[in-house]
Amino acid sequence: MGKISKALGAGAGGVLGGLAVLPFALPESTPWWGTIAAYAAVILLPAVAAYLAPKNAS
Repeated sequence: MGKISKALGAGAGGVLGGLAVLPFALPESTPWWGTIAAYAAVILLPAVAAYLAPKNAS
């Protein structure tokens, strides 16, 4: 359950980060699928990385 909790937390952080940054980072001419791909990457990459990361040694 710990891995899932970390992944959900990382995904939630990706949502907040994406909502704060992406509207200003993407140009107006970005197609709809580019916007969706950017949000998916910002949300999913931290969640997947947190889920796959090994446990700390301590």
